[in-house]
Amino acid sequence: MKNRIWQAGIAAALATLCLGATAGEVDLSQGEPLQAQQAGVEKEFAANGRYAEIEPEQQQRARELLRRMGELVGEDGRAGALGQGRKVELFNLQEELNAILDRAAADSRLVCRRERHVGSNRPVNTCATVAERRRLREGGQEMFRSIRPAQPPPNQEF
Repeated sequence: MKNRIWQAGIAAALATLCLGATAGEVDLSQGEPLQAQQAGVEKEFAANGRYAEIEPEQQQRARELLRRMGELVGEDGRAGALGQGRKVELFNLQEELNAILDRAAADSRLVCRRERHVGSNRPVNTCATVAERRRLREGGQEMFRSIRPAQPPPNQEF
């Protein structure tokens, strides 16, 4: 019995590692054309997509990288026929793009917590993306920094 549980645990860990290895969205070494991968990235930029929390300047940079990659690969969208120098340039662009997309995917991850609100003993599920939680935390910290201490009234002589 212990052996089966141990084997199931190892299988789950290996599956997680294999899924985690394909974290990058764009990979031209697999033979899939760039245009198909670009369409998938654009779809995930939508409001409820995997990259919904991407900042506008990062989104613009990602589109610029995709455009430059498209210029390198040409009409067929594949990297197989490129020379060595162009493959290196394409690989560098791909790595920069995947770094941007990985950060955006991490920020768009939904996190739910069971919390008790003030004045209640009943726990409630509270869900927010990582980026929303960070914005709330930073906003609260900024609010406390901006609070001025109360000024004593000026001395009045009677």
